[in-house]
Amino acid sequence: MLIFPDYHNDMNDILLILNKIFPVLVFLFLGSLFRQIQLLKKETIDDLKKFIVNVSLPAVLFVSFLNTTIELRYLVLMIVMFLLCVVLLVIAKRFYHRKGTRYIPFLFTGFEFGMLGISLFASAYGMDAIGPIAIIGIGHEFFIWFVYLTFLLKENEKATSAKSLLRSFFTSPVILAILSSVLLNLLGLRQSISNLFFSEGLFTSLEWLLNLTPPIILIIVGYEIHFSKKTMKESAKLVLMRILLILPFGLFISFFIVHKLLGLTLNFQIALWTFLLLPPPFILPLYMPPGFDNEKSLINNTLFLNTIISIVLFIVLFAFFPVL
Repeated sequence: MLIFPDYHNDMNDILLILNKIFPVLVFLFLGSLFRQIQLLKKETIDDLKKFIVNVSLPAVLFVSFLNTTIELRYLVLMIVMFLLCVVLLVIAKRFYHRKGTRYIPFLFTGFEFGMLGISLFASAYGMDAIGPIAIIGIGHEFFIWFVYLTFLLKENEKATSAKSLLRSFFTSPVILAILSSVLLNLLGLRQSISNLFFSEGLFTSLEWLLNLTPPIILIIVGYEIHFSKKTMKESAKLVLMRILLILPFGLFISFFIVHKLLGLTLNFQIALWTFLLLPPPFILPLYMPPGFDNEKSLINNTLFLNTIISIVLFIVLFAFFPVL
């Protein structure tokens, strides 16, 4: 579990928290405002998502892993996070039964690491501090590609071969960025790249891109946050069930794995809890076929509500740990 630091909530601490969180709230508000006044169309938001997933997020992860010291114990953490997601899916599919629902169990596993986790963590602690949450996210990415999507497509009665999944995995810009960056890091080529004649311009370009990423993501999230009162009660119930399911696993992993077994620093525990507070993957409704309108509406509303709650809980977490 987290070990609370010994500091006083004086005026400087409060100002630090407000100054770090304020930009998050501003860009979320701007996203919501842009939807209400129709400054941005839904198609534009979809194009921005493609830009984030295919260009901006891979750049962020590439730079992060290139500058992170890779340790063997990180592999344990990646495996633990993969297994956690698998266990959550098994529990949800085994114990959640409700007539007329096929996709609700997928709300209890997986985390919106790319479109929310990195932006929240980077907004609060800086882009140069995202290494721990990026490492935690690797095991999750393997789960999403090889387990989550496999079972999701199975629910669609759409068979997907292992070859097809592997092809999609190794052609994903995010995965390519992670693998290439880790390889360059392990080969000790970071300094060699820095010595190239164009390296200064290259890393300056990447830095510009990195600074763009959190605001764009938060605008997208803010744009898509809107509620349907019709399913609010059921959505609130699902969000609470997800939190209660994840909480004991989080306490165990944080204290016994991250702190005791691996001996990782406090920033890994904060990154872990930031990750565990995230909502389910936003891709879930995108893979649902036509004919499930009621369930899709419930899932969308649950994702939106969980996103709001996740942001609020992250702000509380940051209030306790404003400095890594």
